[in-house]
Amino acid sequence: MTEINDISDFVRVLEENPEWLYTLQGMIISGEIAAVPAQLNRLEGKVDNLAGLEGRMDRLEDKVDNLAGLEGRTDRLEGKVDDLTGQVEGLGRKVDNLAGRVDNLAGPTYEIKVARQIASIAGQHLQLGAVRTAHGTGDRRDDDLTDLLDAAFEESRKKANLVNELRRCDLIISGRRRGQQEREYALFEASITVGDNDVHRAARRAAILSQLTGHPALGVVIGSHIPPAQHALARTQGVTAITYAD
Repeated sequence: MTEINDISDFVRVLEENPEWLYTLQGMIISGEIAAVPAQLNRLEGKVDNLAGLEGRMDRLEDKVDNLAGLEGRTDRLEGKVDDLTGQVEGLGRKVDNLAGRVDNLAGPTYEIKVARQIASIAGQHLQLGAVRTAHGTGDRRDDDLTDLLDAAFEESRKKANLVNELRRCDLIISGRRRGQQEREYALFEASITVGDNDVHRAARRAAILSQLTGHPALGVVIGSHIPPAQHALARTQGVTAITYAD
């Protein structure tokens, strides 16, 4: 009987007995064939899983398509919001225009009220007493300043233009500080709501008044409402801002 101790002995025996090799090959192949159905089942399971994955991918693509449609609706909604914002802004401009027209109608009345109370306003806010009016309405008149401006008007065309500029302001007054004899001048621009133009006019016209008189002249804006931006602008222009709503 052939003794087999290792693989080399086993190979030699198969070489010496070829019919054993064929029998062994049949056994091995049969085992592999028997395992094929199980392998196919596992493969089919993987194929099924792949089909399920494809289904999920299809659903995901549908969701992406729906999301794209939602983006379109979002764009249309944003467009409507923009339109509404534009309408609101347009309404705001109309309200501002209406408020401006109301201010224009009430402006002369406000200027008259300021002129009637100018002595009190100048005393409280400018520390000026013995107040007299050189331009604008008022009972106590500063005839000296009026005569000075009239003389400047007659002196030259250039000075006449400057005097005409001054006469477009709302009010010019003179007054004295306590313990002083020299009179000081103040030029007022009155508006219910003070704007940038009021501040610039007050600064420019006060400088003209100082040029024509040879004395310091203070530019003043007075209104029932002075926004913070105009308060800040007045400070940079050397203009006094007075809120007066009585």
